[in-house]
Amino acid sequence: MTQVLPLRTGWDSAPDGLAEYPQDLPPEWRLAYFANAFWGVLVPSKLWREVGPVGAAGWLADTPARFRFFLELMEGDRESASAVAAALGDRLGGLVGAASAPGAGPSRLLRVAAEPGQTGPLAARGLAWEVPVPLIRDLRGARAWVQARVRGQGLRGVDGGATPGAAPPLLALLGECRFEDLARWQAMLELMGLA
Repeated sequence: MTQVLPLRTGWDSAPDGLAEYPQDLPPEWRLAYFANAFWGVLVPSKLWREVGPVGAAGWLADTPARFRFFLELMEGDRESASAVAAALGDRLGGLVGAASAPGAGPSRLLRVAAEPGQTGPLAARGLAWEVPVPLIRDLRGARAWVQARVRGQGLRGVDGGATPGAAPPLLALLGECRFEDLARWQAMLELMGLA
């Protein structure tokens, strides 16, 4: 069975300026608060590059063992991502970068993190789809959208063949959505049996 993981970009408050954390919560506790409510996060390239491996390793102490970090991979990030990925260890969910082939389907492709110093191509491990903005709050539409992606989520044509073994994960990228929307997506996916 395919597992679908909804991810928000970063753990900062929503860009609309509305506070999503308790007013008296110290800023350094925000990641811990976020990680205790959600399953994972897409860490923007700018953030993980700023904190580096030492800062990323510090995130592990603030989050439960089940929480996963996915690193946004931009052009030229490969080498520095390798060091941050190594610091995160088994808490790294993967690297999320641009699709490697035109017409491959998803706007982004989840890839396995490279070992430090590795220069070869990254192996495809799953798919990551950017959720259309109107569907972030429309759960009826979102349900149909998720079902369509689960039905057609094979990796053929992206990495030359299907991934053996268990079905690859499917990430639903929600951007900088409100926390309440991410919570509703998690609940929807649990009810659908896809969590």
